[in-house]
Amino acid sequence: MTTFDYSLVPVETGDAARKAADRINTRLRNASKDIIAVGRDLAEQKEKLGHGHFLNWIAVEFNMSERTARNFMSVFHKFGESAKVADLRPSVLYVLSAASTPPEVREQAIERAAAGETVTLDDIKVMKAECVAERKTEKCTSVTIENTQKAVQLKSLFGAWNAAGDKARLKFLLNVIGETSPRAT
Repeated sequence: MTTFDYSLVPVETGDAARKAADRINTRLRNASKDIIAVGRDLAEQKEKLGHGHFLNWIAVEFNMSERTARNFMSVFHKFGESAKVADLRPSVLYVLSAASTPPEVREQAIERAAAGETVTLDDIKVMKAECVAERKTEKCTSVTIENTQKAVQLKSLFGAWNAAGDKARLKFLLNVIGETSPRAT
């Protein structure tokens, strides 16, 4: 983590800025805890108020949109009362709780935060991109292995069909897997 170089400003200004940074960081940690608490309360009231009343209640009581309420509740549902996420910024909490965030990214971010690392939105973007790339590689690898296994199975069938003289079926299936002409056995 990089730190601000307070030697670049007058001592009094630096002292005031340090104190302000401490207060702001405390408030941001509290904001994350408060977001989870608000999400919990909203989720409980949504269940209790029932269909048709919840949206009206949040609009009247808080001038809150359904989307905002869903964001709060999503953070609560994903993280509950976990102390591990207390140091994550609210914007990071919202991104991590989104349905589009892979569970692996969420877990990695929580582990990093629990280890004392600052996790930023840019970090989350990088983790998501890496996860997507990794999944594509795994998917391509598994598809290639799966296709190879199918080809082996088909070729064993081809041998049987070829031996039986079923040239038309053999030629069609060989064309499907990319071989242009049947092999004689």
